[in-house]
Parts: sequence; C-alpha cells; structure tokens
Amino acid sequence: MGLLSLIMLGSAGFYLFNHAGVVEIFQSLHYPPYLVYPLAAAKILGIIPIWARKSQTLTEWAYAAFFFELLLAASVFSGANGFTNFWIIGARESFVLLSQHAGPKPCNLIARIYYDFFS
Repeated sequence: MGLLSLIMLGSAGFYLFNHAGVVEIFQSLHYPPYLVYPLAAAKILGIIPIWARKSQTLTEWAYAAFFFELLLAASVFSGANGFTNFWIIGARESFVLLSQHAGPKPCNLIARIYYDFFS
C-alpha cells in the first residue's frame, strides 16, 4: 500500500504538472497526447480502492490495472530507441513491489507473469 501507491501518485502528478514534457514522451513513443490526462486520472482513481480497502474485488482490480499498466509501459520502453534502461528497471522494480503488496492469492500469478515476461 505504501511505495507502489507513491510511485503511481508521483507518476500521476508528473503527468498533470509536467504535461508538456509527458506529451513529448508520448509523441516520441507514437502515442496520442490526449491519453495523458485520462491515464493520470486512472492512476489516481486506482489508488483510492487500495487505500480504502472497502471492497476486496475493487482492490484486486486496481492491482490488476496497475500490473497491466506497468507491463505495457515496460514493453513500450524496452522497444523504444533512445530510452535508457532506467525506465525498464523502474518498471521491473514496480512489478516486484506490486507482487509484494497484492497479497497471497494474486502474488503467485503476478510473480509467474513477471518471470515469464522477463526471463
């Protein structure tokens, strides 16, 4: 609940407060710039069920959404020219954090997907 939430909140803040820089990154990766604000909103909305823990189903869906967002980000940055391994390492470490915070049931699935993807 702690570090993963801070990473996602920081990423959403970066999307909102450095919009011009994020648009440049999106355009260099051939993604449309109109996705910046919806992705920031989705990251903020995904943190709410993780912090609230009112519904286990919503919490699991939020973790799953973050997992797929990080998986897609790692695949995009690993195939992009001009980007250093810093982005890939950050995404891989976020997978580790996600697998530690998701709990015992989703942890095995996330770990299996993680090792299949990066090995």
